[in-house]
Amino acid sequence: MHGYPSTIATRQDVVNLLAEERYAARALAYLQILLDERYGWVLQGQIPLDAPAPTVAGHKIEDVADEAGTVTQRYLYQWMVSPHTALDRLGVTAAEAVAWGCVDQVVEAPGDREGRSGVQT
Repeated sequence: MHGYPSTIATRQDVVNLLAEERYAARALAYLQILLDERYGWVLQGQIPLDAPAPTVAGHKIEDVADEAGTVTQRYLYQWMVSPHTALDRLGVTAAEAVAWGCVDQVVEAPGDREGRSGVQT
């Protein structure tokens, strides 16, 4: 291998980088980013226009309006581990990343630290 690769596409690429002492720290930092990016707003479905706003942290509603500003559709999202992540596409599990030295930390929904519920409309 000549230098750090511009693309990391497979689990074997990660294993090879971790085996090289000069690239291990950089590869672990990259894996940590992918591990943290597993969390995001995941669509739960469309909800009725008259549905009340959620009061539970980690939920939000996105409104879709027409040109006149009238809300025509509402969608409910939940902050959670996304079912399709870059880590999954690499073929690396969260348990493997932790075993290699990453920290699996729960990433809070935006707004939860400030005491807000993360609810948006």
